[in-house]
Amino acid sequence: GGLTRLTFNTERFDQNGDFSIADGENEFTAPVTGKYQLSINTAFQNIDTGATNYNIEITTSNRRYIKQAQMAMYNSDASHGYSMSLLVDMDANDTAQSKVFQNGGASQTTINNDPEFTHFTGVLVC
Repeated sequence: GGLTRLTFNTERFDQNGDFSIADGENEFTAPVTGKYQLSINTAFQNIDTGATNYNIEITTSNRRYIKQAQMAMYNSDASHGYSMSLLVDMDANDTAQSKVFQNGGASQTTINNDPEFTHFTGVLVC
């Protein structure tokens, strides 16, 4: 029932040091003003069919972007991946975080933090 920030344990590359994983911060900071392609891929495990829906979101300093997954399509507890990708406007030093929300059901769902399954990307487009 609470909005939870996704945590990432490793970085594959971060050429400018714009993504912080220190102390569970897990935050991307825009180095310059521009348009950024932000993407999240998450691997949910033990999805609770008693939940009404799950939201994944990318929250920037200026906006919240939410993708909602309805649980009506599932007939048993399962695992499933969700992703979203968007082009956002960010000013220098604006931040972005990845978050999840479960509406209803039991507290049984976990996120597979293996970087093969759950990852965030942020890139300056223009």
